[in-house]
Amino acid sequence: MRFGGACLLLMGLLIGGFCVPALPFASGLAGTRGTLTVESHRVSYSSKGSTTSSEGTFRSDDGKITDHRAEVDPNFALLRRVPVSRAPWASYYVVHPARFLGWLAGSCLAVCFLLLGGPGLVSGRRLSRDAPAPGGEPAVPDRRGRLLRCCRLQCAGAGRRPRDLSPVVGRRR
Repeated sequence: MRFGGACLLLMGLLIGGFCVPALPFASGLAGTRGTLTVESHRVSYSSKGSTTSSEGTFRSDDGKITDHRAEVDPNFALLRRVPVSRAPWASYYVVHPARFLGWLAGSCLAVCFLLLGGPGLVSGRRLSRDAPAPGGEPAVPDRRGRLLRCCRLQCAGAGRRPRDLSPVVGRRR
């Protein structure tokens, strides 16, 4: 279980390291705000397919910064003015609620991975009832008991009273 916890933590850190820094830029709270006027499209091909990005001129709202080689990932119509935020590392993020929510969803996924991987890495235990106690014998799975437990939970979940589902030898109900 420690290896699985370490893998979940690593995935959470990688996804979080990619998504969390983009949040303030996609919301427009950080970076240099401005507009990008789309002048052309660039298509890049890879083994997974092709992606199209929009290129154009970025002008900051205060008029101090102009970049004629700015590029954003989504494909916008030519001559469209797109509100963007420029990061210090010269990346451009589209300022739009949908873009912000996408980065936020990735950040929440990273937090879930971190919360699930932490206990597995620290304790090294399985998160099920059938897991053995530390230093104890491994539990032998009882398939019939597990099946009956699932059936009882399903009946209870449907608002019905759970019936006795244990097999009766020699009699039919």
